[in-house]
Amino acid sequence: MRDRYDVIIAGLGPAGTVALWHLAKKGFSVAGFDMRKPGDIWGKPCGDALGAHHPREAGLPDPPSHIIRNKVTAIDIYSPGETTRYRVYGEGYIIDRSKFGKWLLDEAISGGAEAYFETRVLAPIVRDGKVVGLKIQADGRVRDVYANVVIEATGFSRAIRMKLPREWPVYEDIDPKDTNIAYREIIEYEDYEIEEPNVIRIYLDQEVAPGGYWWYFPESRHGVNV
Repeated sequence: MRDRYDVIIAGLGPAGTVALWHLAKKGFSVAGFDMRKPGDIWGKPCGDALGAHHPREAGLPDPPSHIIRNKVTAIDIYSPGETTRYRVYGEGYIIDRSKFGKWLLDEAISGGAEAYFETRVLAPIVRDGKVVGLKIQADGRVRDVYANVVIEATGFSRAIRMKLPREWPVYEDIDPKDTNIAYREIIEYEDYEIEEPNVIRIYLDQEVAPGGYWWYFPESRHGVNV
């Protein structure tokens, strides 16, 4: 680990990893830090659905075949009470989210990026009204790492943003009403075959999921992410 880079990134979830990949491909010296182990960083509860256009619009390569669990051709959206169903056609995938994250990280590292795990970002380093680096802790040692650009990608934890001066516009807390809790299970059926396994479904049910929705995303004819 060096003391200075062009760019450093706090957090290596989807946003941080995508930034790491792009910056490495463009030849910048870049390092990313995450407090979790490599296998855990993309492990949040998720439907694991990805529109085929999403990687392309983000300038990323399409996911390789070993990451794709199922191909999607349409999505059904159900109104409360399921009185109305609206179908939208489009190509997409059900992916293995953890494998996708690891693959993208490996691609970034092979392009010259550095990634450090089980590394805690303690605080931003602020000088003359600017964030110039991060104070991190790794292997029991605290050190300062500097960069021309610092990216905050810690998600809900807001590890850097919440430690900035409160008068800065970027300092912003989250209103509890704008948050929610996600829970999911992967279910394998033994004696049931899913109809239209290439169609994913979203249910706007305020009894089951107040303020949100619940999903039914087939991974095969006999398995579903729900």
